[in-house]
Amino acid sequence: MSNSNTSNTLTNKTTRTINKYIHQINRCKLITRNNSSISIGKSHSNALHDFYLSQDYKQRLTILNSLVTDPSFIRHQVDMFYRYIDGDRLFELDHDNYAASFNISKTRATKIAKELESKVMLDGWAVNEVNSYRDSNGAFKHYRYNFEISRKKHQVFTLSFVNIPQFKNSNYQHCRISFCPNLVRLNHVYRVMKWLFEAFDDEARKAIDESILLCHDIGSQWHGIPSFMLNIDAESSSFQTYPKTTLTDNIPTESIYYLRKKNLGEDSDVLYSPVCKFISNLRKKKVNEKNQSELLNSIVVATRYESKWRYTAGDEPLKYNALSDAPFAMHAVDFISPEIFTQLPEPLALKLAIHKYPKILSALTVGDNRILLQALIRNTLRVSLPKISKRHKTLLASLLNQFKKAENQTHKR
Repeated sequence: MSNSNTSNTLTNKTTRTINKYIHQINRCKLITRNNSSISIGKSHSNALHDFYLSQDYKQRLTILNSLVTDPSFIRHQVDMFYRYIDGDRLFELDHDNYAASFNISKTRATKIAKELESKVMLDGWAVNEVNSYRDSNGAFKHYRYNFEISRKKHQVFTLSFVNIPQFKNSNYQHCRISFCPNLVRLNHVYRVMKWLFEAFDDEARKAIDESILLCHDIGSQWHGIPSFMLNIDAESSSFQTYPKTTLTDNIPTESIYYLRKKNLGEDSDVLYSPVCKFISNLRKKKVNEKNQSELLNSIVVATRYESKWRYTAGDEPLKYNALSDAPFAMHAVDFISPEIFTQLPEPLALKLAIHKYPKILSALTVGDNRILLQALIRNTLRVSLPKISKRHKTLLASLLNQFKKAENQTHKR
């Protein structure tokens, strides 16, 4: 009887663990196998399964070498790659973060914050004061009052008021709003913006005219293609890899950050494996190997590409009345097709999968460089993305509409 109870307890614990982390699958944009038409051969699927779970870099290199030199695996990857290029799935971009600040007086900002402390808000909206973040890194440390307002579980907007200057000439303003466009409805954007501009009262026009776009993050995901099969050249000025020991330990890169300095702020492109990141998070939380394996069996491999933009103090601010010119860094990307692996000697193909282009160019012999560059010329595909995606245009249109309404209300007063 005791053994039966123990067995049931372990089963229930495993079930709870899986249920606990299943929502993270959606958060990192991975999709379940049951809902996917993407299929990878069983032997390749098992190899990738072992690759992700292994903590022994020698075993990972062995698996990696077997995959990048397997013609049938390459054919599948090429097929998946060109499905994205020929179809519309690549252009369904995610909009992960959006933030802006508004120039209102400290007195007005304090008044609005006090009203929110008294739970004065739109009907049906919950107001929660954020206290635990006040001394942490990030935006919250710059503001005295921070709130999360929400309509439903994921329909969350963050509002911050009363800037605490960190420097003498700080450009931070007294009102900041941020939200995730992927998770909020446009009608909720309308309602929150309308409420906020009404709260600005006679300062609305100045707040809008002197507002600043603070950040804009977008991303796309390639399902069915592991991160070591795609290499990217984003014309970066520099780049970083994570983990930091990637290149010295010959561990295939989990993330590579391409850094730029453009568009009135800091740009960085990120190419990474959400599966590696997902498994890494599970290990940090000490989820046992059995549970990790079960979770991994329920998701598909993927490569994620993100473009992040941040306003930096000292640059000319991008005002909200010029939102149509908002930075859109993911405008054209050079992806190296998986076909390239069939044209390289095995040692060179493995190096390309491990080190990522362009760093590999400085780590190879002259002969290797010549072979690689010839293959790149034939198989590098420049993917031109729309300047602004449909969803981005819709979002901007809704925001600009609110600004115009606020200005009209100000004129009427």
